[in-house]
Amino acid sequence: MVTQLPGHIDLRQITTAVGLLVSIIEGSDDAIIAKDLNGTIISWNPAAERLFEYTEQEAVGQAIEMLIPDDHKGEDRVVMDRILAGAPVEHYETERITKSGRRVNVSLTVSALRDLEGHVVGASKIMRDVSGVRESREMQELLAAVVESSDDAIIAKDSSGIITSWNASAERIFGYTAAEAVGQHVSMLLPEDLVGRERDILNEILAGQKVDHYETRRSARDGRVVDVSLTVSPLRDADGTIIGASKVVRDITERNRIAEQARRADQISRANEQLAAADRLKDQFLAMANHELRTPLTAISGFTRTLIDLEDQIEPEQRREFLDIISNQADRLTRIVEDMLTLSRLSLGEIVPRVEPVGVADAVQRVLRENDRPGINVLVEDDAEVVAAVDPHHLQQMVLNYVDNACKYGAEPIDVLASREGDHVFIRVRDHGEGVSPQFEPQLFDRFSRGAAGISTNASGVGLGLSIVRGLARAQGGDAWHEPNEPTGAQFCLRLPAADAP
Repeated sequence: MVTQLPGHIDLRQITTAVGLLVSIIEGSDDAIIAKDLNGTIISWNPAAERLFEYTEQEAVGQAIEMLIPDDHKGEDRVVMDRILAGAPVEHYETERITKSGRRVNVSLTVSALRDLEGHVVGASKIMRDVSGVRESREMQELLAAVVESSDDAIIAKDSSGIITSWNASAERIFGYTAAEAVGQHVSMLLPEDLVGRERDILNEILAGQKVDHYETRRSARDGRVVDVSLTVSPLRDADGTIIGASKVVRDITERNRIAEQARRADQISRANEQLAAADRLKDQFLAMANHELRTPLTAISGFTRTLIDLEDQIEPEQRREFLDIISNQADRLTRIVEDMLTLSRLSLGEIVPRVEPVGVADAVQRVLRENDRPGINVLVEDDAEVVAAVDPHHLQQMVLNYVDNACKYGAEPIDVLASREGDHVFIRVRDHGEGVSPQFEPQLFDRFSRGAAGISTNASGVGLGLSIVRGLARAQGGDAWHEPNEPTGAQFCLRLPAADAP
């Protein structure tokens, strides 16, 4: 037998409905709280426990004010006044406070609780934690502000290259409005010669790679070519699938212009330095040539004039002596002119060595004998092995210049040592003089460099010998340098390829 309430209400239906309502409230992910007109909590579901950290036993019977932060006090009274006036309160965003003091952003929907006569006896509140949503919205707003205020163009495109977003700086740099750019293919910004490279970049992005600070060119609406630095990153959907690319484009046209101006200024500065250095070399050459060329010319001219003017008065032996002096001074002039011509050819890259196997011992002995350089010791380690791949004439020039340098500035004994070490032949000319001062060492192989005393030295020559040795050695794959000769003196070294070296 079914019990009937007054008005023919089915008690079983009411029981079922109440049970369903309780089940919905208990299973809801939103906090559902009821309070009476005095603000006392009368119901508290499990979601409210999770959100606010109070158990049902702790919350029921307490004032709803315990959930309201101090800076929101009075807010609940305003909400209740609206409910009593029949105005709905839906999705009102505010803050509430948990048992541990943590502030929570909530979306609040409040409904009136009524008795059987329809009188408002309290309120039911549904509260949803929107902290994450609010943070996400704030982050989106922040990112949007950053994108719009950025000095760099920030452009997004889909996987087919269609532009999907275009910020204010993109409008300024390229001249297209967002309305004109969005929906167009990104190739509208590409010079013709870079279309293929853009496809390569898109393929790299779709493969999950990132392109950092890639410097290239883009075309503006008015036809200008803009120098840009690109940083391109993949755009992913919620599942992590790459759906396009985000580009940060920096206009570096002005930077490049300034850099080019600086480069040109640097080139001009270096050219001026080279001209100044050339002027200094010219002055050095003129100062030395004034002495080195004038001295033999004066001797040749003087003795020749004497032979002509006093021909009948000069004895045969004296005549022979004068002719020897004229010959020696002519040889001296010839050497100076040959050195200057060799240096000029080295500077112009016109030295082409005619390389062949040369036995170093025989070559050194020959050059000393032919140039009248007696009293010099020649020491060769295993003559059969010391064979250099070198131009024979150049080898004679290098050895003679080293020996002459030792004779001018060193002291006897003077030794020429030759050896084979790995794939190289080494020739070392040693003397036992005062050696090279540390202050003069850096300019030792410079042109027109003559000993520590400069042009005041009594030694002859214009200071080209060591410079010529280094130039000829390097032209044949070798090198020339100086080392101290312990305990005293100098040692000038020459390295050349061995004849059977790879």
